[in-house]
Amino acid sequence: MGSEKLIAALGEWPSFHDAEVVLFSVERALPVKVGYNIARLVIHLRRYASTGEGTANYQMVLAKSVLAKFVFSLACNLELFDFNHQNVIDSFTVSPIQTDELANLSVNIESIWGFGGSFHCSAVELESVEVLPIV
Repeated sequence: MGSEKLIAALGEWPSFHDAEVVLFSVERALPVKVGYNIARLVIHLRRYASTGEGTANYQMVLAKSVLAKFVFSLACNLELFDFNHQNVIDSFTVSPIQTDELANLSVNIESIWGFGGSFHCSAVELESVEVLPIV
């Protein structure tokens, strides 16, 4: 839900390769079910769009920069690691899984450097997309 916001900002749905995780937070859900960890997980991903050109110093020429706020409902089975000063990811995937639980989506964040991991959730919402200045 909300994918049209990112498509409008970038002109297409991105691959998330080389995106950066700049913030993540976990908030426990209430009421708490004994023996079952349920949370609301928020991840902010910064994604660039390039012109397909490079500079003499082998840097990309950037055309756009956006910050996408993803909210994951009923997040559980969290296995997250290595949040640091950059947190570049290779991929960000959401896949349906067969389960009797409400958390029937599997999320995988493949790390290049820093933050990565996996978890299950019941829903994913792209809550907001903010266009950032290119720096």
